[in-house]
Amino acid sequence: MHRVVIYPNAKLNLGLYVTHKRLDGFHDIETLFFPIKGLCDTIDIELGGQDLPFSLELLGNEQLAAEKETDNLLFKAWRLLASYGLPSLRVRLLKKIPTGAGLGGGSADASFFLRALAPFCQKKVSEEELFQMALALGSDCPFFLLNTPAIGRGRGEILTPFPLEEKLSGYWLVVLVPKVHISTAQAFRSMLPKKMLFSMEERLAHPVTEWGKWLTNDFQTILSSQYPEVEAALSWLREQGAIYTSLSGSGAAVWGLFRDESFGECRVCDFMHKEFLFAI
Repeated sequence: MHRVVIYPNAKLNLGLYVTHKRLDGFHDIETLFFPIKGLCDTIDIELGGQDLPFSLELLGNEQLAAEKETDNLLFKAWRLLASYGLPSLRVRLLKKIPTGAGLGGGSADASFFLRALAPFCQKKVSEEELFQMALALGSDCPFFLLNTPAIGRGRGEILTPFPLEEKLSGYWLVVLVPKVHISTAQAFRSMLPKKMLFSMEERLAHPVTEWGKWLTNDFQTILSSQYPEVEAALSWLREQGAIYTSLSGSGAAVWGLFRDESFGECRVCDFMHKEFLFAI
């Protein structure tokens, strides 16, 4: 029996533009995916020696734990790999990444799971096959196979690495998760796609202090008006002196960049569900 423990991390979106409604029902986007490696779920996998081919225990999120096992992305990822000859699996998932927040927790879990299990298959799984499995599970799943800052186009699966570490060195990141759950599908249905006047590369070339003029999230205006908690969270970040603030994905999480951590002495209002602080 083998045991593997993995730590799928969250992501943020830096700029998000909905540019086209596709014939397959999806939307084309442009964004920059940024991994947040300090905010992780934990997946503990035991391979072999199990009575069932797959079993899942979910901790840390009562709502997800109450759902059918077959609805979980880990089960769907296992089913995609099963034909490659996997041993039996006993899986424990501890959720720390908030759900319905635009932080990519479920997608990260699925992609890390695929990557971790591929070497244990009897039949070799190529990188292209792994990529296609990830894409079948979700539009942002392929990013988590790469898991470095990258510009995403198409559905989000056309990825161009874009290093930001030097530009963001010395900054602090605060992520707030309001007490609302936003459906990604519903958020996209409310969007009117439009062409971008400047590419993500051109926008990101500007100094961080000017990002507020050049990098926006197309969902932010709509969702801020629909959910007062989202606007309140963004306002709180600005009041604390954030250099840049944004919605992540289709929400509800919002985030801000700060030059130092002095704001940490302030208390977040009770309309927040979660608060996270990271040094970049």
